[in-house]
Amino acid sequence: MEQLREMLREVLQEELTPVTTRLDKLETRFDGLETRFDGLETRFDGLEIRFDGLETRFDGLEIRFDGLETRMEQQFTLIREQLDRIEHAQNDDVIAMLHLIDKKIIARTDRHEHLISALNDRLLKVEADIHKLQST
Repeated sequence: MEQLREMLREVLQEELTPVTTRLDKLETRFDGLETRFDGLETRFDGLEIRFDGLETRFDGLEIRFDGLETRMEQQFTLIREQLDRIEHAQNDDVIAMLHLIDKKIIARTDRHEHLISALNDRLLKVEADIHKLQST
């Protein structure tokens, strides 16, 4: 019986040797695939880190553009306010100049009216004198 067992063991071992060899080869191949997948996983981790870096940079750019946009809006607001003040000041300047011109014209008109009145009085006096001379 012992011999039968030993024989059975040898036969089984001989028959299973090719299967064991094939399983060893498959295990080696699976180890190779596992190594390759570990390499791919490492590469994907590297890509993920790079994409996180890009995302951080884009977030920084977005913040910078938001700040730039805010500053530009503030500058445009200041420019609009300055233009409004300039337009208002110009209107005030034009009105002040018109008042000054009006005062000068009134002053000249008053002076000319006074001169005309004086000349008119003198003319009336001369006409009266001429009339007296003609009457006598």
